[in-house]
This record gives sequence, C-alpha cells and structure tokens, in this order.
Amino acid sequence: MENTDKKNKLLDEACKIYADFLRHQGMFFTKERQIIVQSILEHKEHFSADELFFDLQKQSKKVSRATMYRSLAQLVECGVLSEADFGHGHSHFELAMGGQKHAHLICRQTQLKPESSKKPFKSNL
Repeated sequence: MENTDKKNKLLDEACKIYADFLRHQGMFFTKERQIIVQSILEHKEHFSADELFFDLQKQSKKVSRATMYRSLAQLVECGVLSEADFGHGHSHFELAMGGQKHAHLICRQTQLKPESSKKPFKSNL
C-alpha cells in the first residue's frame, strides 16, 4: 500500500508541476496530457518516445503522436522528465522527480548503460 501511495503522490506532483507550466504558457492540462503523465510513471526505466507511444496504443489510450512529442518536450522543460541521448539516434526519457541524481555511463563495446550515483561521479553532478 505504501508504494501505491508514493506513486499517487508522485503522479499528483508531476501533474501539478506540468499543469502550472502549461497554464503559464497559456495552454491547458488536457485529458490526453494526463494520460501521458500517468503512462510515463508506469515506466520503471528509460524509455523512448516510440516505446511510450506503443504502450499507449497497447492500452488503447487515444493520444496523438504529435501531442505526445510536444508533451515530452514540455515535461523536460518543466523538470518532470530528463532527456538523455545514448547514441541510438533518438532520445530516452526518465522521471526526473523523486529520484536521486545519477550519471549514465555507456560502454562503447557492449552499449550497456549502468547508472551511477556513487563517488567520484556524484560530486560532478
């Protein structure tokens, strides 16, 4: 139950930050945008825009691709998401709230992406 409460609190906080950001831009926090934020919070790891769109379609959620791409950019801009380029030709996203700052290290041979929040990397974040 505690994990569900934490997830709901994070969802409420993300929606509030995003809605405030949109309001200052003269835009609205629509049902589509709420669905996008909810779906993002279900991802445990990094995800691409295509992975998010596929998940939305798989769940029969009606969200346009254009709205999803605009929303991802806005969510990065308002600090709800962080964006990373792992050299695959597209961006990956992850929740920037409620977590510990960390670095992404990419092995050039295996393309593995371990995350590190430990010294000596932490002091450079």
